[in-house]
Amino acid sequence: MDLISVIVPVYNVEEYLEKCLLSIINQTYQNLEIILIDDGSTDSSGIICEQYKEKDKRIKVIHKENGGLSSARNIGVEQASGTWVAFVDSDDYIEVTMYEILLKLAIENKADIALAHFRSFDSNEIEACVDSDNIITFKEHELLEVYILGDYHISTSVWDRLYRKTLIEEIIFPKGKLHEDILYTIEAFYKCNKAVYIDHAYYYYRIGRDKSIMAKQYDFKNLTDLLDLTNQAADYLRDHDEKKLASLYVTKRYLEFSDILGKKITIESKNLIEKYLNQNKKEVFKAFFNKEIRNKEKILLILTLVSPDFKINILKIYMYIRGKKVKKQ
Repeated sequence: MDLISVIVPVYNVEEYLEKCLLSIINQTYQNLEIILIDDGSTDSSGIICEQYKEKDKRIKVIHKENGGLSSARNIGVEQASGTWVAFVDSDDYIEVTMYEILLKLAIENKADIALAHFRSFDSNEIEACVDSDNIITFKEHELLEVYILGDYHISTSVWDRLYRKTLIEEIIFPKGKLHEDILYTIEAFYKCNKAVYIDHAYYYYRIGRDKSIMAKQYDFKNLTDLLDLTNQAADYLRDHDEKKLASLYVTKRYLEFSDILGKKITIESKNLIEKYLNQNKKEVFKAFFNKEIRNKEKILLILTLVSPDFKINILKIYMYIRGKKVKKQ
């Protein structure tokens, strides 16, 4: 039976930690190594980790000075002795059958990565999500391509999947950065020889905490890291002779970032986004002729290339008219 190393960075989550740990401990697949990295917590999180270590011999606890999520995850991978590696954020939880199903799929398909998808939740409700349970396999760079194109429910995050350890042991999370999964996922997907995906949400991702990245989505530090790691991911693809995928990646992100200008952001953040858009106009214009770009996206690209504000205003008018039509029905 293959050992799965489950890496859980822990920082000031005393309110949520036990639910997370119980969801891992009670997995139907029991051959787990559970590595808890207490990243300098100032609440009782570190004590809770030690209490669970006494209850379950599969649990290892590492206490360290606060260094951030990337630092904790990197240490976890270094310490992992399993054939497979999984990540869980300490305020989230997973379905009881997650690792049994993903490992079975990985072994049956001789895959380096087995993926599922996730549901978001907060204190009030869990996101509605339709699971088809369809199983799809990807060879070589197919996973990378469908991820960039936005097909299926394949996320940027590292926690809704299993990695073969030999695939990722030389990939590191960038320290001191928010959105640390962006470059990591591109590298892992590029190196992956075969992957398997099941269209089922086994992971539950908590939103709405004041300390979360989501709560500070459009501040300057957040956007700076987001754009920096996006540029690094595109450069990684170019450096590995994947210029077409790099162009598609930049184009998809270009549309996403132009949408941010319609949000409430500071002048400083607005200038940062506009600088990114201007720097990538030429590459986006070339990518416009790729057949992989859908017609709807091409229309949005034309509007954005004219002016991001113009696109936002056109979309507002469209949504207003559409809303009127819905009310009449």
